[in-house]
Amino acid sequence: MRRLVILAALSAAGCGAKEDATWSPPPLLSRGELRIDGFNAYAAASDEGFASSPSLTALKLVSPEERPGATVSFDQTGGEDAPTAQVRITFSRLEDDSVEAVRYVIELRRSDDDRWLVESAQRTFRCHRGRGQQSFEADLCL
Repeated sequence: MRRLVILAALSAAGCGAKEDATWSPPPLLSRGELRIDGFNAYAAASDEGFASSPSLTALKLVSPEERPGATVSFDQTGGEDAPTAQVRITFSRLEDDSVEAVRYVIELRRSDDDRWLVESAQRTFRCHRGRGQQSFEADLCL
């Protein structure tokens, strides 16, 4: 149920496809760390509305629409009124023969103009049995 609420909120905030603004998931830097500078520039210039919420900003960063059929779980620490927040998003039951789940941990801070910007983002994997680690780690699955 929470997945439907979050994805409905994402859509209502105008975070769907838009002809003049595009975003794709950021590349990895090392050991699961995501490159975020391009995303923050995109968020600062965007009029889509997602940057007014830490949860919507995190969801926009990881582009959940690119994982059809996945189960999404979501945790947030720090509130909408706090200066910082952490959002953890896990996509499981992926249509992948090696990767069972992908988890993102995203640290955010509120800017002077009340937009949420990403401070750091990590991506980790949990593998199917026999394909690698059974806990979330930065190592790729076999």
